[in-house]
Amino acid sequence: MRKQAEKTSGKKQAEKTSGKTSENKEKIISYFRKNGNASSSELADSLKLSNARIRALLSELTNDGTLVPFGNGRSRRYTIKEIPAHS
Repeated sequence: MRKQAEKTSGKKQAEKTSGKTSENKEKIISYFRKNGNASSSELADSLKLSNARIRALLSELTNDGTLVPFGNGRSRRYTIKEIPAHS
């Protein structure tokens, strides 16, 4: 009985975390639409998330092609990938 409760609890936690991740990604994308580009520390300050969490989300958004990083090290910034206009 206890194992079943642990499985159910784990599923609920995963769903909760997944929903929060999607919500945070939307907040990041919205920030870029308003501001053009940003560093991870600017996003962390603005969105009230830890630097580590912001970096993880930025990595996911970069890997899926939503964001483009530019610069290196401490000067690294991110922006939304431009979608070419069709003529």
